Amino acid sequence: MNRVLGRLFVIATVLVLAISPAAALNIVLTNDDGFETANITELYRALKAAGHDVAITAPFGEQSGRSAYISTKPIEAVEADSPKGTVKAGSPGIGQHPDDPDIFYVNATPAMTAFFGMDIVATKRWGKLPDLLIAGPNEGHNLGYITNYSGTLGAAVTAIRHGVPAIAVSADRSTKKNPALAPEVAHIVVGIVGALESNRPDGQLLLPAGTGLNVNVPRFDPGQSAALQTKFTQVANHAIIGGTARGAFGIRFYEDKRDDPILGRRYKSAVAGLGIDLKRIKASDETNPNAEALHVASEVGKDKKVTTPGFVTISVIDGDLGASAELERAARERMKGLGN
Repeated sequence: MNRVLGRLFVIATVLVLAISPAAALNIVLTNDDGFETANITELYRALKAAGHDVAITAPFGEQSGRSAYISTKPIEAVEADSPKGTVKAGSPGIGQHPDDPDIFYVNATPAMTAFFGMDIVATKRWGKLPDLLIAGPNEGHNLGYITNYSGTLGAAVTAIRHGVPAIAVSADRSTKKNPALAPEVAHIVVGIVGALESNRPDGQLLLPAGTGLNVNVPRFDPGQSAALQTKFTQVANHAIIGGTARGAFGIRFYEDKRDDPILGRRYKSAVAGLGIDLKRIKASDETNPNAEALHVASEVGKDKKVTTPGFVTISVIDGDLGASAELERAARERMKGLGN
């Protein structure tokens, strides 16, 4: 599958232009940054332009780091205006964009918006679950340790466990401050979707049952995306810092958050107290040569311009917490006598 995807991604532009209504997919689009962000808006437009039927069901506002958290409490009315003022305080907890009935906001976590999109919007709109759920593009990478807690990944895994193929898409955090990059990220994603659809066996899901993709787009400057290459990778231990190859970070608990070598400066003038923060790790400490974090990183010059973009990394993920058969056998060897 990886070889085929790689070959097809090279001709993604042709696939996007050639897509016909017969190849159109029913897609639910969500994220963890909110329904108004440039990244999700541009991807929504690009997917529709490619012939797909798309509905956004995204959080009302910022929901980063919420993983697959859900609450069984009723969804409450919003207490403040949405970040861009599209929806006003006091509005219902679930509603539609005043200018586009295909865009829904949900005052809840990314995983809950995914369920809403699949169980309510999709079944009413198409009479079935969607062909695909896309979470993102996130304003920041989903890599290593961060993957476990990202709202973007949480929504994607929620879909996979619900029987829907899913793609978690993340871009460099520079896309938050530079919305001009959003259409270029969207074009990359539409190419991947086109490749999957073009290669799908008749009558089968876009991806093997129980699997999805974690896609990370590297940091790039306007106009560079057309030259980006793709590399198939694996989710591993570390994340990168600032989209560049300066190093990596993990997570630890600090007795005093001011001791954090990365974010501790935030607390120099105040009492920080106990809490979780980051720890610096050398990128060379990553033992997996296929780790996505090692390949998505871009090189940036002193003028803050990207000199060498990293790769668009694609890692195959699943929604199963079970270990591989090899690891299961090794662990059971250490529990002899405890069971059958």
